[in-house]
Amino acid sequence: MPQIRIAKDRDQNEMVEKKPTRKTQTDGTKRKVLSDLNNRQLTNNAFRKPEKKSTENSKEKKQISSLQPKKAVSFPKELITSDILIPRDDRSKHTVSRTLLERLLLNPRKQLPTANSKSRFLALQNVRNKEPGLDFLEKKSGHSFEEIKNIDAKDKDTARVSQYVNDIYAYLMQLENSFIIQPNFLDKHPDLTPNMRAILAEWINEVHVEFNLTTEVYFLAISILDRYTQKINNIPRRSYQLIGTTALFIASKYEEIYPHKVAEFVYITDDAYTTQQIITMEFEILKSLDFRLNIPLSIHFIRRFFKAANISKTQYIACRYLLEIATVDFELSTKLPSEIAAATLYIILYIYNTRKQNDIWTPTLEFYTTYKADDLQSTVSKLAKVVLSAVEDDYDSTMQFVIKKYAKSVYDSVSTSEELTGGKIQELAMKN
Repeated sequence: MPQIRIAKDRDQNEMVEKKPTRKTQTDGTKRKVLSDLNNRQLTNNAFRKPEKKSTENSKEKKQISSLQPKKAVSFPKELITSDILIPRDDRSKHTVSRTLLERLLLNPRKQLPTANSKSRFLALQNVRNKEPGLDFLEKKSGHSFEEIKNIDAKDKDTARVSQYVNDIYAYLMQLENSFIIQPNFLDKHPDLTPNMRAILAEWINEVHVEFNLTTEVYFLAISILDRYTQKINNIPRRSYQLIGTTALFIASKYEEIYPHKVAEFVYITDDAYTTQQIITMEFEILKSLDFRLNIPLSIHFIRRFFKAANISKTQYIACRYLLEIATVDFELSTKLPSEIAAATLYIILYIYNTRKQNDIWTPTLEFYTTYKADDLQSTVSKLAKVVLSAVEDDYDSTMQFVIKKYAKSVYDSVSTSEELTGGKIQELAMKN
């Protein structure tokens, strides 16, 4: 059996990039690597033979000079403009002003842009970014983008895609409405109960940790399990664990670079199911779900909301703890992922901060989450009750693995902290 390790998020991995080294030629000169600025324009000077002495005849001199390039290699055949690419041959037919980027590329030796030109360029980019993601967020939240704090203004890492990150999350918020779990989706299965679902969800979490899978694998597996259960009727009790095992198998194949083999999932079930049964169930699940696996998850939203709230690492871990608690509870499983993520953030801000309740949920959070504080009160109260019930061991021990998992020092022992077991979370549980 694989060694048990604590699963880490994919975004915590670090990659080491080797710096290019300079290679020394046989003649003692050093060849410039691609990162050198002067290597932008390539000529054949490096491959041309050295000129011969003046003692040779003029005919040979002309042949050598003909090898020399008359000009440096010109800039791209197409001009980069603010909106479209216009071929060089057709540029006379159009009246297009060159952008700052084009002027810099065509004239690399000119002085760097001034502060005013930079501000105009950034202003142009901000106008572009306002469509369509910012329009959706403004309509849903009731706040204008100019009124709130731009949490992506200082991003320099291109991997954060700050120019269209709002478009991405606006799309996810619209897409999640296509995957709603109905409150009574277990009514079609007489053999299944909410408590059985909670036990299976905790078992999936335990296997996910034992196999050292990413956090996304667990949340996707629970989503696949609920969506398939909602699609079909009359699932036998003996097949429910097979569905949960296969859902975890599918999620690991979708998210992991090197997924575990199906034989390992057979082994983890103590040979309760065969390899052929898991493969057959995989086909049935994917066919029922139309192979739609790239769906919004609460872990996706909490990472964005975490940035908007500017909370500490410990508070972010506490948010993840509450999210995993929410996946086990049957009633909370029917809530939208963005609503669950916003509710967990509200609880963490309330119990970890000393500010007044009215100052916790700022207009910036309303803008990026699209939820107002009043819209979250019922979900916040329900989640607080579930957390207290789990800690008090009054929940039939269906959440004990999650509590023990987050009681470890690597998770800052958030599940046993005073904040998540004290009076403030009890206040939230008593509301509504």
